[in-house]
Amino acid sequence: MKTIKQSQQDPPELRRGQKAQAAFTMVEIAICLAIVAFAMVVIMGVLPAGMQVQRNNREDTLINLDGSYFLEAIRSGAQGMDDLTNYVDAITLRPVNTAARTYTNLTGRAIIGLLSTPRYVINPAANGQWETNLLGPVTARVRALSGSAAEKGRQNRQFAFGYQLESEILPASENYNGLTGTNLTQWLSGATNTYEARLVLRWPIRPDGTVGNNKQTLRVLLTGNLIYMTVTNSLPWWFFQSSQYGQN
Repeated sequence: MKTIKQSQQDPPELRRGQKAQAAFTMVEIAICLAIVAFAMVVIMGVLPAGMQVQRNNREDTLINLDGSYFLEAIRSGAQGMDDLTNYVDAITLRPVNTAARTYTNLTGRAIIGLLSTPRYVINPAANGQWETNLLGPVTARVRALSGSAAEKGRQNRQFAFGYQLESEILPASENYNGLTGTNLTQWLSGATNTYEARLVLRWPIRPDGTVGNNKQTLRVLLTGNLIYMTVTNSLPWWFFQSSQYGQN
C-alpha cells in the first residue's frame, strides 16, 4: 500500500511517461503491404506497354522522315548523294526475261538511278504502247538515315533500325484503250511526262532476313522527263528531270 501511495503522489509528467506507446498492428501492416504490392504489379504491367508505344512512335517517325527524303531525291533526279552509301546495303531488280539482280557497294548516283527504274516503258516501235520493264518493284535494304548517332557507321549496322524500301515508278494513267489518232498522241505525250512514284516501307528486318508486318506507303505525282543512262554490263540508271519534258 505504501508503494501505491507513492505512485499516486508522483508528478503528472512521470505518470504520462509510463503510458503505453501507440503503434500499427500486424493487420494494418499486412494491409499496407498488400496495397503497395498491388500498385507495383499495376506499374510493372503498364511499363512494357508504354515502352512499346514509345518504340512504335519512334519507328513511325523514322519511316516518315526517310520516306520523304527518298521521294524528294527521286523527284529531283539527284546524282550526288553519296552519303546514302552508308545506309543502303543492297538493291534488287527483277527485269523481264532476266534473273533477279542484286547490287551492292553502290554509289549515291547508282542508288537513285536504280530506285527510279520505271515499272513500264513506252516502246515507240510498237505504236507507243507500254511494255513491262520490271516484274515487280525495286527492292532495297536500308538502315535508317535519321535516328541516334550511336547507330551510324558501318561498324554499328547490326544495332541500327532497318527496313525494306520498295520503289515503283508507274505512269499516271495506264488506261489508253479506245484512244485513237490525236487523242492517243496527246495521251502518250502526257503519259510520257507524268508518273506516280510509290514507296512502300516495310519493317522490321528480322535477323533471318525476313520482314515484319509493319508497312507505310507514300505516293507522289512526278512531272518531267524520265531519262536513262546506259551502264556497262548492267541495267540503265534512270533520272527525273523536272524542268524538261519529252516528246513521244
